[in-house]
Amino acid sequence: MEPDASLAAGRPALDHAVALVDAGWTAAAAGQSPVTARAAAAVAVPKPASTRSRRPPPGWIWWLLDNFPSDDCTSVPAGATGLLIEAERLETLRLCVKGYAASKAPHLLISAPDGDRIEPAAVADGAVWSWEVQPGAEGDELTEVGTYRFTITGKPRKRGARTLMTSGRIVVTRSTAPRAALADDGGAGERALRPGQSVRVRLAGYRPGQAVRAAVYREPPHSSRYRFLAELPDTVVDSSGEGMLRWVVPANAVSGRHAIWIASGPESWDGCDWAQCESFRVGG
Repeated sequence: MEPDASLAAGRPALDHAVALVDAGWTAAAAGQSPVTARAAAAVAVPKPASTRSRRPPPGWIWWLLDNFPSDDCTSVPAGATGLLIEAERLETLRLCVKGYAASKAPHLLISAPDGDRIEPAAVADGAVWSWEVQPGAEGDELTEVGTYRFTITGKPRKRGARTLMTSGRIVVTRSTAPRAALADDGGAGERALRPGQSVRVRLAGYRPGQAVRAAVYREPPHSSRYRFLAELPDTVVDSSGEGMLRWVVPANAVSGRHAIWIASGPESWDGCDWAQCESFRVGG
C-alpha cells in the first residue's frame, strides 16, 4: 500500500520528536539530565527550509482602464525668463506654450550638461505648441541627470511684434518612484515584433540592487482584458536603481497586442498603471 502523502509531509517533525525522546532516555540511562540532552538534540536537528512562495502575478489585467496617459502639460508662459522645470528619469514631460504665431512653429533649443545642443520639433494643437520628452528613455533628448538650459524663440501672435523669447532650465533627477519605458518602439507603432525578436524595457526608480519582477500578458480577440502568459526572470537593477528588462518573443507566440507588467516591489502587483505597464504588438 502506498504511504499517505500527509504522513510523509509530517515525517520530518515526527523524526524530530523521536530524536528528542530518544535523547531523554539515553541521558537518563547515563545519569545525565534529560532536559539538557533534549535541548542539545533540538539544536542539532536542522529546521526544515521555508516553503513560502512569492505572490504570483494576477491572471488578467484591465489594460484599457488603467493605461491612458495623462493629459497634463507643463505651461510655459511665452516671453517668460528664468523658468525652472523639474523632471525625473523616465517621467513623461510635456511643455506647452501659448502666445506664438500658429502659422510657424517656435524654435526650442536645449543645451545639455555636456554641451550638446538639442532641437526637438514642436507639435501644434490649435493655439498651443508643445514638446514631449521622457528623460532617460532610449531615443530621448534628455539622456542624463543634470541641468538642461532651454530657449524658445518665434514670432508672436501679434502681428508686427518682435521675436519673442522664452528661457529657463529643465532639471532632471533620479526617479523617486518605479517607472518603465520601452527602449524601442516595441511594435507600438506600425512595426510588429516577430518570434525571436526581443522587447526591451528600461527601468528606473527602484532600490539599488533590487530584483524586479515582471510578467507578460496578451489581449485575446474581442476582449478588453489581458490574460497572463508567463512571469519573466527577475531583472536586477544597478546601484542607481536602473536596469534593462528583456523578453524574447517565443516561436509559438500568438499575434496580437501584448503587455509587460513590471511590479513596483517583490510582492507588489497593485495596479497596471501607465508608469508600470508597456504595450506592444506581436505578429501581423
